[in-house]
Amino acid sequence: MFWKYTLFESKLALHNRKNWVIALFFLLIFTLLFMYTTNEHPPSSLYDQKVAEAKELEATFHHLDAVRFDDEQAAEVYDLVTQQASLINMQRWYIGKGDDPEQYIDDGLTVNELRLQVHELGNTGIPKHYIKPKAEILKESAILQFVKQHDLSLDSDSFIPSDMIENAFRTISGLLFFMVLLITGSEMLTFEQRHRSIFNGIPIPFMQKIASKILIHFIWISICLIIGFFIGLIYVERQWGALAFQFPVLIYLNGDYMAVSIAQYSVYMFLALFMITLIVLLGAILCNMLLKHAFATILTGVAVFLIPHLMILGGWKIPILSTISYLDFAKILDGDIATVVSPSMDFINGYLWMAFVLVILVGMIYTLHKRSYGRSRVKTL
Repeated sequence: MFWKYTLFESKLALHNRKNWVIALFFLLIFTLLFMYTTNEHPPSSLYDQKVAEAKELEATFHHLDAVRFDDEQAAEVYDLVTQQASLINMQRWYIGKGDDPEQYIDDGLTVNELRLQVHELGNTGIPKHYIKPKAEILKESAILQFVKQHDLSLDSDSFIPSDMIENAFRTISGLLFFMVLLITGSEMLTFEQRHRSIFNGIPIPFMQKIASKILIHFIWISICLIIGFFIGLIYVERQWGALAFQFPVLIYLNGDYMAVSIAQYSVYMFLALFMITLIVLLGAILCNMLLKHAFATILTGVAVFLIPHLMILGGWKIPILSTISYLDFAKILDGDIATVVSPSMDFINGYLWMAFVLVILVGMIYTLHKRSYGRSRVKTL
């Protein structure tokens, strides 16, 4: 009976125009984000980044030149910055006309070592807005080490496709994805309540009915999301050349940052998006049971998602409520959640938390159904 009911629900879902609109959204969202990034905010090439760094160092020299004769530390910093400027200008050559990516990486690692030495000297004589944070230096070194260890081919535009994919996931993750899922699941039970004559003749336990509805919507969303991702990749490949899925991005793990390939990052994000899909759909079912209204379900879901974020921005940290911010999984991978909520919150703990939430939601739905079923039996007696 479960599969017969699932087939029946699938036919109803396919005739629902809302589901097709949402499918279109997931099919086009990656391509639209890639198009927007390409046309409005194209990522900087490695060459352009080095040009910007060279200009910053040139401005730094003017400040150091005024104090280096009166301060020994400032004079030492001046010498280190001079070495950085020379290496960065060589990097511009290697990544441009020089065509020597291996030397580009070695010089980049040396530049970062010099920057760390400047930090040890207290950045004497350097204006604050020209000081590169130590965390950013270590992140850049991790990226360069990954490229060197995996012997990746490097040119000026190498990192642009991986940056675009990472930025697309950051945009989708969070409120945007949460809202679309809420709209998807907002009337999974209320639709049935409005059309009792259609469903009353189907003898199937309530929890099996819920499992069927969740399964249908989950598969529908997942397939559309994956297809939409590959459609977007086709666009990126045509705009920027061959995609290199082995190029690195940084993720937060065990209190530190590590470089992983963009392919691995995409797998982590899709796994998280799938788990978030199940959480939101189950949450929508729970709201349907309590509120019995689709619009009220959407408003409640948005409030549940936004209130913890607003509390964090206001400086209020309530551990139980703050965990809701974990649904923005891109921020867990970036380490943003760890800096705001808990240093231990890396992506592994994020997965464990989401699995725990799934169990809790299923338990709440089952308990609420049993209580309402028991009350209805008492009334009939």
